[in-house]
Amino acid sequence: MYYISGTPAFGTLIYQLILTYVHCLNYNIKFIGAFINKEDNHNDAINHYKYQKKHSCIPLNYSVIEEKIMLCQMFDMPFLTTILPDQKPLPNASRLYTRNSKQFILEKNLEIIKSKFKYYKKNDIFTVSIHIRRGDVNCGLKDRFMEDTYYVNLIMLVKGILEKHNIQHAIHIHSEYNLNKKIYEEISGCTLFLSEDVKEGLVDMINADIFIMSNSTYSMVPAIYNNNLVIYNPFFFNPLKHWVISSSPDLKKYIEKETLKMNSRY
Repeated sequence: MYYISGTPAFGTLIYQLILTYVHCLNYNIKFIGAFINKEDNHNDAINHYKYQKKHSCIPLNYSVIEEKIMLCQMFDMPFLTTILPDQKPLPNASRLYTRNSKQFILEKNLEIIKSKFKYYKKNDIFTVSIHIRRGDVNCGLKDRFMEDTYYVNLIMLVKGILEKHNIQHAIHIHSEYNLNKKIYEEISGCTLFLSEDVKEGLVDMINADIFIMSNSTYSMVPAIYNNNLVIYNPFFFNPLKHWVISSSPDLKKYIEKETLKMNSRY
């Protein structure tokens, strides 16, 4: 069976593909991949694609088809561009597991999913990556928008722990054009990535020693694949078991314990 991939929205595209794949694993269904329709280069699909690029300020480096193929290849997910008569679509594939309904099935098949991804780190320094959702998300969207104070407080907490133990580190902030840059530029050691390629941002967040999520499916994907410390703020997707909740009373102790453990690798 195959999954109809629809129009791209970066994180949503690959997140739904992951969940479709684990659905097939769980129910012993032969999954032949995401159907990438050549018609997606026309009309509504291309307009949606351009809208997403405009609001995220990510360069228009790919066509609709090229981006879907790139994401499938990056996560070693099968795809097809033509359908044979005996190949059947998964019913309501785009709605599989959205929100909280069957997140435990993802957890159950997590190691299989992660085994298909090629992990690599670009540097030899302890790295903190933060995804700050802005672009088409503003303070009017209460379930998606998170105040700068949330991120700044977490950054300063983590930074304080790293400096206390003299751990050399880098802080990478991944966001969009309308981020309040001044707030983060004033924090020593922060590097902002505001108009990067989708693949580059995902790779950095997946391989980070500490990844701080936003309320976004674009955060969900690297959080699923990250093998280290993921800091999660409750929103409409359930957390995986090994993620730490940002409101936890033991957050500082937990971060410090995990940080010292991870730093021993350097």
